[in-house]
Amino acid sequence: MINRRWHPSQKNKKLKDGSLELAFEVAGTKEIKTWIMGFGSLVKVLEPASLVKEIKDDLGKALSFYAK
Repeated sequence: MINRRWHPSQKNKKLKDGSLELAFEVAGTKEIKTWIMGFGSLVKVLEPASLVKEIKDDLGKALSFYAK
């Protein structure tokens, strides 16, 4: 996966624990948020804080459908 290109501005960094850190420059978060969420629990958004909040809020809404 480290050699896969999803975006022209993409920068890959393989971390010591074997995980992969990706960085992108994008104009907005709408499309990338949907893409990120497609990875489910396999991904963690680190920044920007506004995107972390959007993902957290969306996951909270999704969880509310199942938590009773």
